[in-house]
Amino acid sequence: VSVLLRFGVMVRHSKLQKQVLALYRQFLRAGQNKPGFTPRIRDEFRENARIKKTDVMHIEYLYRRGQRQLEQLKDVVVMSRSGEMSNAQLIQQMALLRWLASQTEEDRRMLTVVTGVQVGRELLNRITSQNKVDAYKSECILSIAQFVRDNPRASQAAINAEVEKRVLIFAARVKALESAPIF
Repeated sequence: VSVLLRFGVMVRHSKLQKQVLALYRQFLRAGQNKPGFTPRIRDEFRENARIKKTDVMHIEYLYRRGQRQLEQLKDVVVMSRSGEMSNAQLIQQMALLRWLASQTEEDRRMLTVVTGVQVGRELLNRITSQNKVDAYKSECILSIAQFVRDNPRASQAAINAEVEKRVLIFAARVKALESAPIF
């Protein structure tokens, strides 16, 4: 159980509270290069912080909704950490700019090919769900690391139990992708 010193009083956080705090940190990291997102994220979490701690069902609902919104936030703009376009996006934009400037048949075909490759790559990614599997794997590893950080005196059995639980959650999420719609 994590302990926080607030106004000179020790405060223990429940598992759900730790999950919400971790989600908050993930949102802040995901929104740091997107103008206007950080204040919006803070406002949303502050507003929901007023919910009574005993209203666990509502908190869990908001937590799950937040997880979905975080995935959407990560998926909306595929940018590198420096805020630059991916190589595929840059090539597509260059082809579009060239076609807009000349509007020749050759440039239109080039834009069509580049866009087709980009669409094909995205479809393959959606069909295989590899990006989601990678995200789930990272989340699994990070949650295990967070558990170890939060519980430095945990026994090996407790750590093994947490690892097993997180791996089972990871496996269930990957299994659920098999029945998830592509779009």
